[in-house]
Amino acid sequence: MMKRGGTIIALLCLWWIFLSAPPVFGIEPEAEGKCKPGYQCLSKERLMEVFKGYLSRHWAKPGLDIQVSKFRIRGNRSVPVGNLDIRVFQKDRKELRGYVRLVALIVIEGEVKSRLVLSGWVDIFDSVICASRDLRKGEILGIEDIYLERRNISRLSPSVLSDVNKALGLMIKHNVKRGFLIKTWMLQKEPVVKRGGIVTIVAESKAVKVTVPGRVLEKGYMGQLVMVQNTMSKKRIYAKVTGSDTVRVDF
Repeated sequence: MMKRGGTIIALLCLWWIFLSAPPVFGIEPEAEGKCKPGYQCLSKERLMEVFKGYLSRHWAKPGLDIQVSKFRIRGNRSVPVGNLDIRVFQKDRKELRGYVRLVALIVIEGEVKSRLVLSGWVDIFDSVICASRDLRKGEILGIEDIYLERRNISRLSPSVLSDVNKALGLMIKHNVKRGFLIKTWMLQKEPVVKRGGIVTIVAESKAVKVTVPGRVLEKGYMGQLVMVQNTMSKKRIYAKVTGSDTVRVDF
């Protein structure tokens, strides 16, 4: 009986030691900072720099602040000593912000020796355009109507504008409240000619040039075909907008 009790106590001791020991999940050599002779390891710091470098080349815009968190590496292992090159590419077409996943090929002396998956959450801070006052539908944006504010664009819609030149001179399609972000779908070009406007219809060839007055029957933009009416003959034709007061017909 005492022998059986001693066996149970020994088993309980072994069970307790097993539970209290830290688990081992196949630690890779580079995680410990060690490499076998004849091999080289890629540190997490170096791979983070590779990850950030790819992002910087993709965005290639001065003033951007790119921050990476929750960085993960999958498939990292030691590779033979030799001239090392890391080639990074993106498998999907997802925009490089928010959760980003890249593939890195480890090339030694021109031969692919390893394939890693690098992933992380990417926050990108940039200046975006906001309305400096309440804007009404149909107004044309001027420099006094907008201002720039630093925001984390990783958490914003891709339609948010950051380039002032892509907003100035355009017309607001909807009312916009003060402080709201300006987005591409809120803007459109101002029509060069408007419905009911009087223009000169120009018809020209190498030999002859004819001009007649006309009335615009629909709004139009530069280079666009619009329907106009010859006010003399009352005939309706399509003509290309070439200015605020001229349209051209080919013949």
